[in-house]
Amino acid sequence: MYLITFIYSCFLLLPMIELYIAIVFLLLVLRKIRLIWNRKKLYRKLKPFKINEGAKPFFYRKSKICCLLLHGYTSTPQEFNLLAEYLVKKNISVYAPLIKGHGTDPIDLANTNYKDWMKSAEDALIKVEKEYDNIFIIGNSLGGNLAFLLKNDKKIKGIISLGTPIFFRFGLTIRLFFPFMYLFKDFQKKYYTEEIKKVIEDNKKVHYDYYPLNTIFSVLKVMKMTKRILFKIDKPVLIMQSSKDITLSNSNALYLFNNIRSNKKKLVFIPDSYHVFIIDKYKKMAFDEIYDFIKSNS
Repeated sequence: MYLITFIYSCFLLLPMIELYIAIVFLLLVLRKIRLIWNRKKLYRKLKPFKINEGAKPFFYRKSKICCLLLHGYTSTPQEFNLLAEYLVKKNISVYAPLIKGHGTDPIDLANTNYKDWMKSAEDALIKVEKEYDNIFIIGNSLGGNLAFLLKNDKKIKGIISLGTPIFFRFGLTIRLFFPFMYLFKDFQKKYYTEEIKKVIEDNKKVHYDYYPLNTIFSVLKVMKMTKRILFKIDKPVLIMQSSKDITLSNSNALYLFNNIRSNKKKLVFIPDSYHVFIIDKYKKMAFDEIYDFIKSNS
């Protein structure tokens, strides 16, 4: 009886589903037409973007161990300043490149996609490999995804994942509503709690306050690609995430830990911290975990 009721309910919903698909398709077509027209006008006005103050890449050469620091989506190498200072004091070299489209203007980011971001990470790894044989890749947020997606090179001794997304909180809502939002607007202002705003202001964090909605599709693509290759990751891995992350649930970090192939892996939750916990109140705890991981796998 219940099965018949369920099948009948699904049958009744079919017209609504078909209508929904038709509306989405029509809106996407209209959106595409508008984008093509608007971007033609936009490209005529575009000039090379200057890198914002505090957003430039940096390279500090110390010992024969080097950490490649890959920043997050809409962010800059500046978010690694404190961690880099800590590692340099420990006689560890650090290189933090600027991912394409970042550190300038959100319009610059809107004109990139996941392939551009991957190319930036790959070029950075090539640069480091020319000088170092012992490399650790530290990726913050989406930078962690890029770290996992880099080639499996023998010079890479370990990967350190800081709040790497595999799925977001309210992920289904994001997938359903972002396409509609993108039909009517190009950029979305970020939302922060007062507590997070204070952390950002105290650290003078250099990042975009708006993100281009068209790049969300690339973000989701990178997350999907990461999920598919976790079983191939055989390097030592340190997975870290804030236990109070409003962007990612704890199950996100657990999924990474349970699905990475490596037999040498560790999961650490940083308490009561912002998504970018390496600039929050328990950053020293995170730094010590990172250093211990590097020393034990060098």
